Amino acid sequence: MASHIPGTIVVIDDDPLVRNAIARLLRSIYCTVETFDSVEAFLRSPRGEAPACLVVDVDVPGLSDHELQQTLTAAPQPIPILFLTRGGPRRRAATALPGGAVAWLTKPFAAHELFNTLRQVITRPR
Repeated sequence: MASHIPGTIVVIDDDPLVRNAIARLLRSIYCTVETFDSVEAFLRSPRGEAPACLVVDVDVPGLSDHELQQTLTAAPQPIPILFLTRGGPRRRAATALPGGAVAWLTKPFAAHELFNTLRQVITRPR
């Protein structure tokens, strides 16, 4: 079992079953998790500290992955993003990584893949 990942992990997915499953997985390793059904809901939410990482389904309605990256890149403290996709990660990753996204996972993924990728994303120098 992976150990605790520090900071708050924000999970954004419009599918409540997926969103809640990912949140439960992360809480099982003692992570602090906030969930949102849209990027807009996350951006409207009051925040103190920046989250350690966003876990975002690229198919969530609203802002595109590129618009989200532009918004977060303009923030004083960059927030790493782990995008989740149902397919085509190489095509999207090629266009997204230069804009600030740091990782992609294709659904379905194993719990250890999520934990390991999050740990890498959070500890990577920004």
